[in-house]
Amino acid sequence: MKKIYLLLIVLIASLQYSNAQCTSANGGIIQASSTAYCGSPITLTVINAQLQGNTQWVWYSGSCGGTQVGTGASISVSPATETTYYVRGEGGCATSACRAPIVITSPGFGAIIQTSLGVERCGLGTVNLSAKADVGTITWHRTPTETLVRGTGENFTAGSLNFGTNTFYVEVNNGGCKTSPRTAISFEAKDLPSWTSFGSSAACPGETATLTANPNASSSFNGWYDAPAGGNLVSSTSAFTTQPLASPVTYYGVLTHTNGCTDNVTWAPNVKAVPVLSSTASGERCGSGSVNLSAVYTVSGTSISQYHWYDSPTGGTLLSTQQNFSTSSIANTTTYYVTALTAQGCVNPIREPVLATIKAIPTITATTPASRCGAGTLSLSAAGSAGTLEWFNATTGGTQVGTGATYNTASLTQSTSYFVQATNNGCTSGRSSVAATINPIPTVTGFSNARCDAGTVGLGAT
Repeated sequence: MKKIYLLLIVLIASLQYSNAQCTSANGGIIQASSTAYCGSPITLTVINAQLQGNTQWVWYSGSCGGTQVGTGASISVSPATETTYYVRGEGGCATSACRAPIVITSPGFGAIIQTSLGVERCGLGTVNLSAKADVGTITWHRTPTETLVRGTGENFTAGSLNFGTNTFYVEVNNGGCKTSPRTAISFEAKDLPSWTSFGSSAACPGETATLTANPNASSSFNGWYDAPAGGNLVSSTSAFTTQPLASPVTYYGVLTHTNGCTDNVTWAPNVKAVPVLSSTASGERCGSGSVNLSAVYTVSGTSISQYHWYDSPTGGTLLSTQQNFSTSSIANTTTYYVTALTAQGCVNPIREPVLATIKAIPTITATTPASRCGAGTLSLSAAGSAGTLEWFNATTGGTQVGTGATYNTASLTQSTSYFVQATNNGCTSGRSSVAATINPIPTVTGFSNARCDAGTVGLGAT
């Protein structure tokens, strides 16, 4: 009995020593190839862990130590519902604690149950597309496989990239489960009507403009109107010639394609600018001769190429094409008329009058000379046809010595000629000579005469 007791003591001591040396699995986390089951098995792997004294990894679902679902460092699972998985080290000297659990969902796939149909537009632009899913979130894509998300939600504004059929693709993401293949949603960008030719002429004010326009074979035209809505029909054909244009005008029409698409079109003939008068410079002269005239016109968008001078407000004779105009020799005041021509060929239809003034030159109509005996002053006089009389001491130039009809000279000792001219309205006559004459005073030189007896004696003097 004593031997048996000693044997038990040794065995217990051996077991206590063995347990003191046992180390269970430590560390580690569970890594999943996906946290959502979408039809393909999911791989669960315990990583960054060591079994230590354990012999294997044991996997459970529901709870730690619950339903065993596999052994080993990795397992594959395909849960039908959301499931929590655990793993721990077992076997050997001890059982380890479970690693942190991982939850694998099983949301299932959503489905597109409704899409927009028959969407179309005329020309390039945007359209509104729609799709509806039974569950999950909708994403929009340009191709069946691109990862770029163009939009999310049931409604999406798509840009048409090309004429013809354009397609976008929708995908449903339900908790990580994405539908494949994606659902295609298409719309049509229809061709717009167009012209095979469209050209027009420009017009100066008062001229007509011509439009040469032809729709292509798939387009038709409803006519030109003078208003964007309603208005008067100007031409039932696409090509036409306008009435004379006084100012810019716009015509409106609708071009229609055989596919039903329409295009509002306009035509605004180019009414070219006419020259605008800025200033004129009239001219004048004294007596017959040529007079210098000028004018300045301006124009926007182009330049003045010629000035046209006429002798009449309408019709008449073109006298010059220069900005500065020298008339022919004229004897009387005359009105001339000017307008301008642009580099685009437009002329101002209104001719501007410019006056060439001929002023009368006054004349000396009478002069009265004066004379006296011996030194002294003399009073000279003259009369003119108009204006002021001016007296000078020379035929040209010289010094002006007086003004008025009468001129009193300084004291003279010898005969002198003065010259008078008439000035009126800036015009001066030629000078006329007026003589101031000093006559010498005669002297008597005597002689004596005698006789010897009584009688007469003849006397004489010189």
